[in-house]
Parts: sequence; structure tokens; C-alpha cells
Amino acid sequence: MAERKFDRIYTLEEYLQLEKAEPQTRYEYVDGMIYAMAGGTIKHGMLISNTLYWVRESLKQKGSTCKTFSGDVKVAIPSSNAYLHPDVFVVCGAIDDEENPNQAIKNPKLIIEVLSPSTQNYDQTHKFRLYRSLASVDEHVLIDQEKAIIESFMKTADDQWRIRTFVGLAQTFELRSIGVQIRMQDIYQDVM
Repeated sequence: MAERKFDRIYTLEEYLQLEKAEPQTRYEYVDGMIYAMAGGTIKHGMLISNTLYWVRESLKQKGSTCKTFSGDVKVAIPSSNAYLHPDVFVVCGAIDDEENPNQAIKNPKLIIEVLSPSTQNYDQTHKFRLYRSLASVDEHVLIDQEKAIIESFMKTADDQWRIRTFVGLAQTFELRSIGVQIRMQDIYQDVM
């Protein structure tokens, strides 16, 4: 997981001020605790760039008005008093940022995380629980940076989560929540 920055409870305002004061470091905020996010590797950065590009291009090709965002933009989770930085996420429809205008978005439809050895457990458990508490989230995708493996967790009509796993560069995976398909070799280009 990310490294805890301080050992006391912080207000949301203090957290937002810290992010403004130190823009070179990303912080996440969970119920009063501030966590400094670990710096990414070259592979991690390339996977995020490739994913952001191909998701955006796929949406553009199908004429979608959905919007893609990188980890520079926060996702607010009011029920857990949390602000997180997903690697890539998509919003379809109007952006809900009324709680903190231009600070954080509350209605992502799709969340994508590139797994790092140091944050893998946190991304797969605690962060996933936080994301799925948002009613708008229909799909959560995990991209492995060590092997060509992508896992997609899709919310069903009865609020259950169904997992699909895609293995190998020859696969094409589907982001059902936004209705696009992307080749694994495009996501892993120049990585594997």
C-alpha cells in the first residue's frame, strides 16, 4: 500500500492544501489518514499511458461522449470519506463534482488500476471495496505489469461482481461497462 504520511487525523481541507502545496506527489485520503503514493516504474507509466490512449481512442471511434481521466484527477468516495487517484477512469454523462468543484469526481463508471508489487494487495482489496461503494462504478479493471494478465470485475444487475480474466498478448479484452474491446498487445506495447 501507499506509505502513510502522518500519524494523526487530518481534515479534508488539510489534505487538499497538502496536495496543492506538493503537486509533485500524489496523496490519497481515507477517513482522515493521508497516504503518499509510491512513485511509478517505467513499465507502470507505459501501461497507464497505453491504457489511457486506447480507452480514449476506442470511445472516440464509437462516437461516445464518455470522458477519460488519468490519476492526476481524484475520485471522491463520500460514504468512506476518501479521495483516491485511480490510474485511469471513465465518466459517462455529466461529471458530478459538486462536493469539491474541480477537485474530485464522484461518478466514475469504469476504474482501471495498474498493479504494482508494492500496492497490489491494497489495490485488489481495500481500494476495490472503496470503489465499489460508489453506485456509479460498473466495472473495475486490474492490469498486471509483470505478466500479460487483465482482470475485469463487472457489477451484475443484482449488485454482485463477476470476474473475467484475460491472459496473453493474443487476447482481446472487453470493457463491457463502456462497450469497447482492446487488444492486449496494444495495452502491453513496449512493455512485453
